[in-house]
Formats: sequence, C-alpha cells, structure tokens
Amino acid sequence: MPDELDLYEQLTSVSTEARVLRKQVADELDKRYPLRAQLAKNLVRLRKERGWTQEDLAEKSKLHRNQIGAIEQRRQSTGIDIIEILIDTFSILPGELLNPYPALSEVELDSTDKSKL
Repeated sequence: MPDELDLYEQLTSVSTEARVLRKQVADELDKRYPLRAQLAKNLVRLRKERGWTQEDLAEKSKLHRNQIGAIEQRRQSTGIDIIEILIDTFSILPGELLNPYPALSEVELDSTDKSKL
C-alpha cells in the first residue's frame, strides 16, 4: 500500500500534467478563436486598470464572479449581451473590448508627442 508521501508525489505529478494540458488547450483555442483571447486580455487589463477584483467587476456588472473568471481564462464563449453589459460597466466604446491595440487615455494623449501618432 502506498504511503502518504507516494500519494502526494502522484497527486503533484498529475496536477502538473493537468496544468500543462490546460495550457495546451488554451493555446489551441487562442489560435482558433483569437477574438476570445483578445477579449479576455482586454477584460483583465480594463479590470486591473481600475483596481477591481473579479468580485468587484461581478458586483458592478451583476454577472457571476465565476462567469467573469471563465471569460478571463478563455474557458467560456461570450455572447453579445454579456459584451454589452461589460461595455456599460466599464463605460467604454464597444471596440475597446476586442481591439488588440488599447486606446490611449486622455492623460496619455496629453503627455504624448501627438506628431508621432
């Protein structure tokens, strides 16, 4: 009968393998669905720029925290209704959730040499 240390090592090995497999699946989904990946990246960026946790965003948007996490981790496809809710919650233009080039804020525009834009 295996002792506790053997069981722990087996569990750790399986957990590591599962993480690697999840990363491979996520990478494949990113290739197949690049807008889903971009939405996730922008959602995390917008949330962190505001200093919000997933729970803060869930409370403000009236979405479930698990749903926010699933979108950010690219595990869930997102419909237009949810995108609309997120746009309203962040008070942004629709393109900002899918744009691979985040818009410069007014502060950044003021401090940027506009001739380079």
